[in-house]
Amino acid sequence: MVRCFWLLLVPLIGCVTKPPVSALMTVPPDTANVCATHCGSLGMDLGAVVIVRDSAGCVCHPRSAAPTAAETSSAAVAGVLILDDEEEDQQRRSREQQQRRQRQRDQQQQRRSADQSTPRDPPDRPRD
Repeated sequence: MVRCFWLLLVPLIGCVTKPPVSALMTVPPDTANVCATHCGSLGMDLGAVVIVRDSAGCVCHPRSAAPTAAETSSAAVAGVLILDDEEEDQQRRSREQQQRRQRQRDQQQQRRSADQSTPRDPPDRPRD
């Protein structure tokens, strides 16, 4: 019975993904208005608002034509790729920082070990 439970559970463990929006994040209600303002400042109209993980993005399109579904989804995919690249860069920087700290700790430990293993001269004895 227990073996069957584990056989059913194991395939599900690898299927867990991050939610599309962080549970700790709330999307501000004026996000679409902010995006419309940004697009307007570029001489464009708002085509869509993209929400991925803990970021929101604006998809703008030229005022001369409404975006097609393909253009809007292409922009959304590009936004996701940019966010993924940023996340990978952040993870890489974090790993590099951890490695630097570890090297510094290792060097300090080596110095301490070298200091402790170096024989010390006995203090000078006063002469009679």
